[in-house]
Amino acid sequence: MFSRMKRPMKRSTGGATALQRRLKRELAMIAPAEGLSVAPSRLHGLGCFTTRAFSKGRKIAEYGGTLRRWEEMSVAEAPWELNYILDLDGVWVIDAADGGNPTRYINHSCDANVFMRVTRMHAIFYALRDIAPGEELTWRYFLIDDDGYAEPCPCEKQAT
Repeated sequence: MFSRMKRPMKRSTGGATALQRRLKRELAMIAPAEGLSVAPSRLHGLGCFTTRAFSKGRKIAEYGGTLRRWEEMSVAEAPWELNYILDLDGVWVIDAADGGNPTRYINHSCDANVFMRVTRMHAIFYALRDIAPGEELTWRYFLIDDDGYAEPCPCEKQAT
């Protein structure tokens, strides 16, 4: 699976690439989710991939993590450049860095194949279309900067 990377990774004296070591550390910290796996992504870092088919409209998985109030979050607990925080309603968030599952690696795409629905403080992903095994899951979401403004879409940044 690592052959899909655009550029070769430098090897350390241990033989494993930096990405392989990071993947091993990350996988040790997440709960499994049926039908999903984590692997290097062409879009950004690591991605969430299907290991089986999902038909249009079918539930894929719940965004896993610890339910917290926004006021509990701090930069020291979750570095903002690598956070997995999902805002549910402006007061409550799901912190997938604590008890998360592979859904935390669903990357952004303007041509997404999943959508998310929040019901009773649970964020659940569903298939927007039929999804084949081995496909990366993508979701159209926006990142919020420290001032509370939406950052430019990553797809638009890449196009310029």
